[in-house]
Amino acid sequence: MAKYYFGRCELDTDRHQLVVAGIPRHIEPRVFDLLRFFVERGDRLVSREDLIEHIWHGRIVTESAISVSISAARKAVGDNGTEQAIIQTIPRRGFKFVAKAIRADSGTQQETSGSIHLSAEPDLFPEHDDRPVLAVFRFECAGDESHADYLGRGIADDIATELSRFHTITVISTFSTFKHDTATGDTAEFSASLGATHIVTGSIQVTDSQLRLTARLGDADTNKNIWSERYDISLNELFEAQDDVVANIVGNLFSRLHDYQMSVARQKPTTNLSAYDCVLRGLKIYKSGHVTESEAQQALFWFDRAVELDPYYARALAWRACAGSNFWSNPPTGEDLEAPMTSM
Repeated sequence: MAKYYFGRCELDTDRHQLVVAGIPRHIEPRVFDLLRFFVERGDRLVSREDLIEHIWHGRIVTESAISVSISAARKAVGDNGTEQAIIQTIPRRGFKFVAKAIRADSGTQQETSGSIHLSAEPDLFPEHDDRPVLAVFRFECAGDESHADYLGRGIADDIATELSRFHTITVISTFSTFKHDTATGDTAEFSASLGATHIVTGSIQVTDSQLRLTARLGDADTNKNIWSERYDISLNELFEAQDDVVANIVGNLFSRLHDYQMSVARQKPTTNLSAYDCVLRGLKIYKSGHVTESEAQQALFWFDRAVELDPYYARALAWRACAGSNFWSNPPTGEDLEAPMTSM
């Protein structure tokens, strides 16, 4: 298994995950397999017969189905049929992966056409880092006992799932946290045994069609509340309330995430002056105060270019993750990132 870095993308074949501009992208399994096949083939020509054999396993597939999958793969990595900066169409012959890809794995160093293989993955997230580790506990339910198990577990599990989308936050599996009863047990001690730095707890009270949801974010070491909120909502407003809980938790942790990203950045300088110049251009925009969405896109453009020039430039990777957090609920497309540059 390995990770591939190309453009502003990271393809993790072990976790079966695509990350674009520091933001995880949810894509269909076939689209992931298609991207993996292209990047592993490097700059070698991929015919339609190759795709049918390796992606569709010899099944009969229409030209339209192949075209739709290619289009989805391009869109996932910020490419399109006009630019073809990553996946190029070779008329009447097939396709070719034209982006420069860097592979990092634990094997011995080797090189093949189209990709650069590194002997080890860069340690951007060392074992003893300062990333927040969240333990999300089952929400306690008051009132009708029939709601106590499935509703309290369901709400907490949904919140944990959404928080796990942020690769700069470690979320402990709810299979572990749900073993603990926050009403009777020592939550701080249990959290410490899991290695959590922060805990998310809450309660729900259901009356007819109304629901009172209370959520709390606390420091696992000091047992002090960092943030809490109460929502008096109807049942059909539950999902909106869950989204707000996630947004507030991430917002309150952002300064801690920022400190972590900066500590990573100090570990790995660059020798590429062009990459350094791109970071400075991005910082001029991003550190100007309260940034608008357009300014964040402009800064992200320059951080992306820095990473393209030096994929292991930690300072660029750190600031790219910070700028990308502005779009946690609505990641920008390739067109969004390019648009602000036309006016510069």
